[in-house]
Amino acid sequence: MRYKVKGWLGIFLLASCLLFYGGEVFSPASQEDSSRDVNLTTEDNINLVGTYYAPAKGDSPAILLVHGMNRNRLDWEGFARLLQANGYGVLTIDLRGHGDSMRQGDRLIRWVSFSDEHFRKMLMDIASGAQFLKSRAEIDPYMIGIVGTELGANLALNYASQNRRIGAVVLISPGLNYRGVSSIGAITSYRMRPILLIASEEDVYSAFSANELYSLAQGIKDLKTYRNAGHGNRLLGKEEGAWGMIMEWLKIHLPVNNANKEDLMEENPHKRQP
Repeated sequence: MRYKVKGWLGIFLLASCLLFYGGEVFSPASQEDSSRDVNLTTEDNINLVGTYYAPAKGDSPAILLVHGMNRNRLDWEGFARLLQANGYGVLTIDLRGHGDSMRQGDRLIRWVSFSDEHFRKMLMDIASGAQFLKSRAEIDPYMIGIVGTELGANLALNYASQNRRIGAVVLISPGLNYRGVSSIGAITSYRMRPILLIASEEDVYSAFSANELYSLAQGIKDLKTYRNAGHGNRLLGKEEGAWGMIMEWLKIHLPVNNANKEDLMEENPHKRQP
């Protein structure tokens, strides 16, 4: 039996049913309104500012993008929109003391005055960003990845090592230790989940660190080394092919297609563990 929808009332009711998702109304992203700034509060009362790029469909994977030291979330705008155009929800954040995230209550904070302990507390910033993504009705909370550069790479790995729901990480210009945020213990705790490491050869410390982390990684791992491509987000800006390479890697390990997701869950059952 076929049903016909007649009149504006019928169209409205049908649209309402199609858009109702997970207990709240989900509006797909449009070109005119594809991103918005969001405000987050960390466990220790830091006010973070981020930008959320909503996916076009529900049940989508999501990527948290984390910048390096003395950078900000605007570094990611081009790549964030590329991810969004390929079906991902994306959140970029300004880490504490950077960009628009310089308030702790009424107090002004800046990264230049931070101790190593302050940098380690940035893990709470990553936690706030990840929790935001998990709370979105249009995001599959079991299909979240993190891409980080330099200090942000170390933070991404440390957070993911402690949270098994993070399905994959991409580390650009990582270090064995950036301002007290070590990656050695974290790579062991990360265990069998997919990891992509990227560095440029002349960036000696990051290239050495990426190779060391690759040798210690226990699961699905890939290492991409460039020449004269720079450090951190500058590597992405100069080596345009890196964007596409990361995108293809994410499509394999955090696929947008629902059928591929189910296959991945069978191969990697830890992804459905809390």
